[in-house]
Amino acid sequence: MCSNRRELGSNSMDLVPANQRATKNLLAMSLKISLTVFGMLFTLATICGLSTEKTHGSPAAKPAPAAVVPAKAATAPPAYPVTSVIDGGTVEVTGADGARRRITVRGLRAPSVDACFGTESFAWAAETLIGTKVTPRTSSGEPPGTVGTTDADLILPDGTNYAVAALDGGYASYVAADTPGAPVPPLQRAERTARSAEAGLWGPPCHGNAGGTSPATSASP
Repeated sequence: MCSNRRELGSNSMDLVPANQRATKNLLAMSLKISLTVFGMLFTLATICGLSTEKTHGSPAAKPAPAAVVPAKAATAPPAYPVTSVIDGGTVEVTGADGARRRITVRGLRAPSVDACFGTESFAWAAETLIGTKVTPRTSSGEPPGTVGTTDADLILPDGTNYAVAALDGGYASYVAADTPGAPVPPLQRAERTARSAEAGLWGPPCHGNAGGTSPATSASP
């Protein structure tokens, strides 16, 4: 009976270390599995990260703003002082070079001095223009030449077209055939205004009869 007790005691002592070993083996296996899984996840994350970088690449650089080139300012046409008036529609100007240029005002037929209302037309033109700097505007955009006569608009210092002012006051009549490139509607309106008001040569005693030839003399400063 005593020997049986000794055998039971020795068996129970052998069971305890076996259980502990099993527990340790289970913990070791769990740790190994966890490390393996962690390593696999880390590897996958690294691979996915590299794939994303290859797919998207670096952010595209923004293009540099285009350089703004300032537009060249348009050169204003030169102004010339009027040095002589031939009649209400023909003048002479002097350039910076001292050369005289004769200009026929587009859209006008001015009466000669010996025609009805010719003296009044000539006197008004001389008072308005002589000594005044005007800007000739030709159909080609070129300045008036020194040879022959140039057809052009005459722009006064305040921006008024001299032809419009002359027609509006009845100091000349409108001529469509002589106005290639001229501002026709403003000229026509100005003449209609003078006709309606019977201003200048449209009133008595002329009633629009502004016949006659250009004077031989001219007004100069």
